[in-house]
Amino acid sequence: MAGMVATTGFPHFSGVTHLPYPDFILILLGILFLVYAEIHYRFWKIRGRLYREMPEIVFDLPFRIRQGKPVPLFLFIKDAHRFPVHLTAVVLTLHRKGDSAFRYQESWTLQHPIETPFFSRVFWISPDRFPQPDTYWIEAKAVVVSRGKTYHIVRDNYTRLPDWPLQIAVEADALPTLPGWYWGDLHVHSLYTRDEIEFGAPLLETLLAARSLGLSFLAITDHSYDFRLPSGVDTVPESWKQFQQEVIRLNREFPDVCLLAGEEVSVGNTQGENVHCLVIGHGHFLPGFGDGSLKLWNNQPDLTLDELLQRVEGPGVFVAAAHPFDIPPRTHQWILNRGCWHLPDLMHPGIHSWQILNGMRSRAFYRGLTQWQHQLLNGRTISLIAGNDAHGNFNMSRHIRSPLWKMGLHRNQILGRMRTGVWLEPPLSPNRLLTALRRGQSVISSGPLLDIAVMSEGNTYRIGETVPEGGQKTLLIHARSAAEFGAIIRLILFFGDSVEHKEIPMELSFKPGLLEIEREIPYPISSKICYIRGELLTDNGTNEYFCYTNPLWVAGS
Repeated sequence: MAGMVATTGFPHFSGVTHLPYPDFILILLGILFLVYAEIHYRFWKIRGRLYREMPEIVFDLPFRIRQGKPVPLFLFIKDAHRFPVHLTAVVLTLHRKGDSAFRYQESWTLQHPIETPFFSRVFWISPDRFPQPDTYWIEAKAVVVSRGKTYHIVRDNYTRLPDWPLQIAVEADALPTLPGWYWGDLHVHSLYTRDEIEFGAPLLETLLAARSLGLSFLAITDHSYDFRLPSGVDTVPESWKQFQQEVIRLNREFPDVCLLAGEEVSVGNTQGENVHCLVIGHGHFLPGFGDGSLKLWNNQPDLTLDELLQRVEGPGVFVAAAHPFDIPPRTHQWILNRGCWHLPDLMHPGIHSWQILNGMRSRAFYRGLTQWQHQLLNGRTISLIAGNDAHGNFNMSRHIRSPLWKMGLHRNQILGRMRTGVWLEPPLSPNRLLTALRRGQSVISSGPLLDIAVMSEGNTYRIGETVPEGGQKTLLIHARSAAEFGAIIRLILFFGDSVEHKEIPMELSFKPGLLEIEREIPYPISSKICYIRGELLTDNGTNEYFCYTNPLWVAGS
């Protein structure tokens, strides 16, 4: 498949493409958006150091792939309708990390005038170019002509960024899994999130990247305010209809990756501030323009959390608090009226889950973990999910650090870095996925998988299910890692004590160096136990990886 090129088309967006906020407001809001960065806004007539009289030109590719699979290299060109270019060639240079003698080069000669708002091509790299599992560096160069001058764009045409290469880990094994378990990312943005500050990648390219990573599902959760109409009224935007239709079409064309259509809705918390709520599987558009900068100082939520949840009641819809323990920047609080999720919001019975893992193990993650444990011990049946809030960003996060002035790079919050694992009876489908997520039949992980179950009277009860009273019971533990994530270094079960309101830990002992552990353990008989959950840690010598399970509930406590 080397040299094979794919081109995709994009739907027409009926919403506005320029925010009506004054420019100085846009500049204030440009701080720390971890997205493909829009560089064409100006402060009155001041362009700043980031401004270019060219479209944004960005190469991207997944950060990992299993050996033997072709690698998709994506080229995105945005705003060429304002700054037309002529694409004449793409040149790929491949290196193996730590091996100066390894070098491969391939080129594609093109004659392609580009004058559209968004252009994309996929260049497939043959698996033969990656002879063994290792980390490879990729220098991708686009040769473009703009206003009669030839430019050689390497990686992207953003300015003053560290000179990091695109890199991909070619792995011998698939992601660790067990029968009935599927990996996915539940907070993903696409090109339907597109405005003067940020933009994502098209749905097809996002799906192809996810498939290369070894993921089986994605929840596409674009911002409610990016589906807006020019007037911002509470009607159904045309782009929302196009989004729903595209998800249906791609699910039909790619049955091995399940797309869930969702929305990241800006909604009012108990203090009247805008917070973000993931609503997945709800086919009707939910307005949330409060922090979308549609009108100056008009930053009040369209819907309160209670009003939102009344609209989405019923089976088939999954609702999660998006990154609920993150604290928004001061500028977002002042100008956009963005706030935090408070405990009364999080305790609303219509909230099924908390997305406390958002691309990295941050302070917000540990705050969420502590609060989650506290609520479990008080009888709250809430689950955890993971996502990355990736807007494109398959290989690294390019973002604005200082408006008009400075950009930055890191490799957090990229597609599929943190994952939700879901257990369900096959086949995989949107309805089965949503049902399993509502029941909490899931884990969150940066790599390995931990499955816990209870066998009682010939029946097996899994994470998210409830073990009945009585009968002889056996705990089933199955942990699996891979060389990519290293050997298992710690496996702990936690038994929630409903009387003492504390968790009783049970740490399993095992030989060092194991990639898999499977055990049957006598069930500790106690009427005080209200749930069981597990934590797994692995280490590959460079990094530590983890898996946290949701609870397996115990009746009668």
